[in-house]
Amino acid sequence: MNNKLTIYAFWAMILCLALHSCESDIDLYSNDQSNQLIVYGILDCTGNQQLIKIGRMSEQYDSGTSLMSNLTAVKPDSFLVSIQEWTDTFYATYVLKQSDIQSSSQMTSYVGQFKPMDFMNYKLVINNLNTSDLIIAKTTPLADPEIMSPVYDSAICWIGYKLAPFEFRYSVVPEGMLYQVQLSIQYADFTLDNDTVFQEASYAFDPIYYDHSPTTDKTKFTQVQSFSIESMLDIFSAIISPSENIRSRQVYRLKFTIWVGNAQLRDYLRMSTSYEDNRKQAFSNIVGGIGFFGASSHACRSGMYPDPDFLAILAGNSATSSLKFQSTLYKGTFGKSAIQASFPILKKNEAN
Repeated sequence: MNNKLTIYAFWAMILCLALHSCESDIDLYSNDQSNQLIVYGILDCTGNQQLIKIGRMSEQYDSGTSLMSNLTAVKPDSFLVSIQEWTDTFYATYVLKQSDIQSSSQMTSYVGQFKPMDFMNYKLVINNLNTSDLIIAKTTPLADPEIMSPVYDSAICWIGYKLAPFEFRYSVVPEGMLYQVQLSIQYADFTLDNDTVFQEASYAFDPIYYDHSPTTDKTKFTQVQSFSIESMLDIFSAIISPSENIRSRQVYRLKFTIWVGNAQLRDYLRMSTSYEDNRKQAFSNIVGGIGFFGASSHACRSGMYPDPDFLAILAGNSATSSLKFQSTLYKGTFGKSAIQASFPILKKNEAN
């Protein structure tokens, strides 16, 4: 997986969730909080591209119901942004620079290159160079989850096996409090204009929240996500739409991803998905500002492909026949223009 592209796609989704609010009579932000700094950061424990975003509420801001429209980017040279890493015997500071890619005019992006370790401690430190004020937040890093089954990438998935459902099995990690499985379907569209368009559609299962980590370094605890024939057909129907411009389709590959979040990310997302109004903004672990600094990790099995029996069922079943999938696997090369994955709970909420 391209971690650089993944983290930028991840942030596109998290900002949509974090900054979107609906009408509400509850005002969490009063006038004296105008000009407040908004900070969002995720420690990507699987990759080596770290990203922090900073915005500022306008001085005219007087309501928690329209945060995005009242948020403006900050001047990049006004802040020194760094992430501190330490243990009892080691200390390092990673300075983040302004990103060349600005995905939003409402926030300024800062990026740094390093891979977090789950046995270290991490603290975000933002120094306002104009006022000498500090913004500080701590988060708990995570190890990558281990996928127990399937064992290898680029293997066949016996989804069409009728005696037992196909299983995606993974281990939970210490301090991992939020888990979500995502299935990505890569396929080729053959249009009536004789074009071949490479597509990727993703389905996110309901997240699993833990109040306390069910595992430690010395114990193993596994979760299982089952894929029966019927459930897989339902997924295809849910995320892929019929099209009159499509002559036929072929499945190319499947990708199974398990995403993990720590306690800070769990608390923020649990708040965000519980309320449609601005109460979702109530959680903040930023000292000297508003927002959050959390951690995420993930693991995936890519290059997987379904068995011939399932492809035949997909093509002939009444619930999915309108999608025009052929009963054979696409043998060509998958294009680079496919949609990149992102933390699925955030992607799911983008449409809300």
